[in-house]
Amino acid sequence: FTLDVDGPLSRVATTNPSVEVDDGNGTISIQIEPRGLLQENMYVLGSIHLESFNGEQWVIDVELKATSNDRPAFIGNQSLVFSVFFLLFAGWFASSLFRKKRVTHVEQFDYSDDAFLPGNHL
Repeated sequence: FTLDVDGPLSRVATTNPSVEVDDGNGTISIQIEPRGLLQENMYVLGSIHLESFNGEQWVIDVELKATSNDRPAFIGNQSLVFSVFFLLFAGWFASSLFRKKRVTHVEQFDYSDDAFLPGNHL
């Protein structure tokens, strides 16, 4: 089979010009070289055209999303963020259970009013 990459994908992708298929099994390897054309979360659309030696043709639509490997794993990983949050919350809750209870002494005063004030006689 001969291969041809078409569309915007052809600007960033290369592949071998042919592929061998044995018993219906074959592998298409695509090498991606962004060459400064891609930014984080950009999509690249295109198609791969397969043509057999007897003229039969197939088209494989391709959609790729650009991602970066050099960002910290903490950013964008929601499961890690939630795990850290719940671990901190559990630690705070556990520390509040074992905290020593403070005993506060309340001073009581006897208050008596010997003077007669209006409205005080009821």
